[in-house]
Amino acid sequence: MGVVALGVQRAIANIEARLRGVVVGVGAAPSLPLSVEGQAHRLISEAVSHTNLAKMYIWWMAWF
Repeated sequence: MGVVALGVQRAIANIEARLRGVVVGVGAAPSLPLSVEGQAHRLISEAVSHTNLAKMYIWWMAWF
């Protein structure tokens, strides 16, 4: 049960950091809080990243 609780705590900390505007996630070094504009820019950059798009699940079929 301890491992599950640790995972839950980590997930909640991640959500709280994102709500404060701190960049967190895979490959992201902790940062100072971003402005709303900075958060929007970061989100758009991640959404159009060729690396991220290449990882999409093929059967999602967004082209239909």
